[in-house]
Order: sequence, then structure tokens, then C-alpha cells
Amino acid sequence: AWSPTGATKYQLLLERGSPGAWKYSWTWTPATASFAISPQYHGVNYRFRVRGQNAAGWGTWSEWAQFYVP
Repeated sequence: AWSPTGATKYQLLLERGSPGAWKYSWTWTPATASFAISPQYHGVNYRFRVRGQNAAGWGTWSEWAQFYVP
């Protein structure tokens, strides 16, 4: 989940792998400020970032956030 800032639509970019070897996984356009990633593969590092859209267009991408599924 992320903090909405007046956006009406979002994009979420997900990559998996490790630092220096990230691989594109998916891009979603959820309608709300949260998203559940499924399936999650065990022993895999993930990173994601989001951006919002409003009447002025798409905003900039957030910084990357990472998580690991043991």
C-alpha cells in the first residue's frame, strides 16, 4: 500500500531478482492505493515503485522499495 496524493489512477512496476540483476516482472494499473502481489515465489527478492495519474497526467515514479519472500 502507498499514500495517495490526489491521484485517480496508479501504476505499479514490479521487478524480481537481486541488486545488479533485476528483471522486469509486471506492470499493473490498480484503481486503489494498494495492491496484493500473487503468486509470490519463495526465496526471491522483489522491488517495486508506483506513480499516480490525475487530470495533469502521470507523476514521477516513486523510489524503489524492496521485499524478500523467505
